[in-house]
Amino acid sequence: MNFIQLIFLIASSLLLSFCDVKSLSYPNWLLFIFIGLSLLLHPIHFWGFVVFGLLGVCCLIFDIGFGEGDCFLLGIWCFWLSIHELALVLFIASGTALLFQVGIFLFYRQIKQPLPFIPFLTIGLITTICCQADLLDKIF
Repeated sequence: MNFIQLIFLIASSLLLSFCDVKSLSYPNWLLFIFIGLSLLLHPIHFWGFVVFGLLGVCCLIFDIGFGEGDCFLLGIWCFWLSIHELALVLFIASGTALLFQVGIFLFYRQIKQPLPFIPFLTIGLITTICCQADLLDKIF
């Protein structure tokens, strides 16, 4: 992934996070722009399509605890990230969401429901990208 692709991925994820926090959803046109630019900026991989399809089907059939938008965003990220990086993003996102809920409960004695999950996915994405060993080589 080159620097332009990296900036696009992080900037679009931050924009989707802002929309999710504001209204617990994001406009479909924004998602379609993100999909289109993702396909233009990055080569298409077979496994990206497979995981994208599986996440979409699982989200429609099963109540897996987070929204369709979260599944579609993870599916789009499959074009950019490896399966291991995607698992790391999910692990970090789930952990930070859990810490956030525990913090809210300890300070306010209530559970925030529903919780926008895209910001936590973005935290997981940024952490995963920053933890790559050759990040400084890509930037400079």
